[in-house]
Amino acid sequence: MKNIHAAFGHRDSDDEYLEKLWPVTFGMNEKGGMDDQEFYKYISNSVRALFPDVADRDGRCVIVKIDSGPGRTNMELLCCLRHIGILLFPCVPNTTAVTQETDQSYGYFKTIYRSNLHKLSTDWLE
Repeated sequence: MKNIHAAFGHRDSDDEYLEKLWPVTFGMNEKGGMDDQEFYKYISNSVRALFPDVADRDGRCVIVKIDSGPGRTNMELLCCLRHIGILLFPCVPNTTAVTQETDQSYGYFKTIYRSNLHKLSTDWLE
């Protein structure tokens, strides 16, 4: 997979954000999903790396919008993250199409894309 160019919590001496090259990360448990432990590793290793200047003070907190999967209500993790300035913002379960910004913004695009993909993939059969 290709690396990603992005500027997050990495700043230079003038407090300007620096663009960096980030590797794609992924993780899973033995069943191929995400459980409490995998979610903790994701937040600790991937999200935290993007924001090294995160802190529990004004202008340095990071809000992470998350779905309602495993690990999201682990009180030990929530307290630990809050202490370092990472705030988890959970969504209502089973409402992805309504609450996810990308689904709201690209819903019509996704509908047309799927329709065109279906046409392209079935037209060659005729």
